[in-house]
Amino acid sequence: MKLSTTILALIILGSLSLLSQKTEELSYKPGYTDDIFFSLEEASAVYVSNSDWDIALSASGQGAAGSTILINETYHTLYSVPSLSVSQWDEVDISNIGVWKPLYNIKKSWTDGAFNLDRGGLSEWDFGWGEINVESGRYQTQGDSIYVIEFEDGSYKKLRIDTLVSSVWTLTYADIDGSNEVTLSISKKDYPNKNFIYVSMKNKQVIDREPVNSSWDLLFTRYRKYIDGMGMFPTAACLSNNNISIAKVENIGYGGIDEASTEFSEDIDLIGSTFKALESSTWYVFYDVYFIKKSTVIDGNEKEQIFKLAFESFEGTSTGNFSFKHEALITSLDDLGNANNNILLYPNPAENNVNLVLNNTEAGWMHIEIFSLSGELVKEFSVESGGMFQAKNINISELSSGAYILQYKINNTSNRVKLMVK
Repeated sequence: MKLSTTILALIILGSLSLLSQKTEELSYKPGYTDDIFFSLEEASAVYVSNSDWDIALSASGQGAAGSTILINETYHTLYSVPSLSVSQWDEVDISNIGVWKPLYNIKKSWTDGAFNLDRGGLSEWDFGWGEINVESGRYQTQGDSIYVIEFEDGSYKKLRIDTLVSSVWTLTYADIDGSNEVTLSISKKDYPNKNFIYVSMKNKQVIDREPVNSSWDLLFTRYRKYIDGMGMFPTAACLSNNNISIAKVENIGYGGIDEASTEFSEDIDLIGSTFKALESSTWYVFYDVYFIKKSTVIDGNEKEQIFKLAFESFEGTSTGNFSFKHEALITSLDDLGNANNNILLYPNPAENNVNLVLNNTEAGWMHIEIFSLSGELVKEFSVESGGMFQAKNINISELSSGAYILQYKINNTSNRVKLMVK
C-alpha cells in the first residue's frame, strides 16, 4: 500500500513547524506581590502590581457577562450589609460585622465575582449587586445592595453600585459614617479590548492595569483558597483567559504518556493553586501536564492552537520564583492543506516513542498507518478513540531516522501529519 504522492507532496511543502520547547522562569515576587499576564504564543510576560486596586468592573460583554464585579480578596474582605436597602445608606452599622459572612470571588469563570454571588436569587434579571429594570426600556441595572469592604489596614468603607446603563458604571463609596463620599461614573467604552476596569477607592483612581485581552492566555496571580486549619488563605495560583480551555493529565511528567483520557474544561481555575504543594517546609510541583487550547477568531475564521505546559519548580513566598516548560504542538493537515488540531504528535522529532494526542475526534476504533516518504507502509495499528481529549504513547523504535507521514482513519474521517524520527 502506498500513500498518495499528491497528498504527500502537499504535506511535505505545508507549514508544519513545531515551535521549540521553552522554559520560562517567572516570579510572583517575594510575598506574591505581582500579577503576571502570560502569552503562550509569544512567550512573553507582563508584570503588574496586584495591590493597587480594590474592585474590578467588567469592561465588556452584555447581560451576565457584562455585570461582573470582583473584589481584590488577597488584601481586602467584602461583606454584604444584611437587611438594608440602598435607601438606608446612612444607617450602615458595622458593630456586628464579626458575624457577617465574607464574600469571595467565584473561581469557575470570569462571569461571577464576589458581588455576583446572589445572581438569580430574585429573578432572571438579578445580577447579585442589582437587578435590571426591564420596564425602563433601557435595560438599566439598578443597584439594590450595600457592601462594606474591610481593608488590609483594618479600615472600612461602604459601597453601593448605583447603576449600569448604556455601558456606564456608576458607583458610590464613603467612610462608614458617610464622610469622604465619592461617586464615580466609568464608561466601558473607554477600555476597549479589556476584561476589567480597576478602581482604587482609597486613591480615588480608575486604573487601566491589564493588557488587551487577546494578548494573554494565563494570569499568574494570588487569591484566597480554603486550606484546612487555616481557613481562607491567600495563595499563588494560575487562572486562564476567556478563550482558553484546558485538559489536565495527572502524574505523567513532561516527557511522555502511556495512556490518558480526559476532557477540556473552560474552568478558569483548572490549573489554580494545585500545581504545587508544601511538605516539611519544602515546596514541590506535581508531575502534571496541561494541554491548553486557545480559540481565537481572525477575519471571521476561528483559529485553534494547542499548547503543552508542565511546571518545573516553585519556591514559595520567600522569592515568588517558579518555572515551567511549554511548547506549541504540531498540527496536521487535511486534504486541502488546512491546519487541523484533531491529531497532534509530540515530541516531534521523536526517538523510540511518540505521544499521539487525539483532540475531540469521533468515538470508535481508529486505524493508524505510518508511511515512508516513498509512500511505503512501514507500521500500522489501531487504537480506540473515546471522542474526547486522549493521549497515547506509541512505540516507534523500529523506525529508522527520517521523515514519515502518519495517517489516521476513523469512520468516514481521515487525516495526516508529518512525523520526524531522530
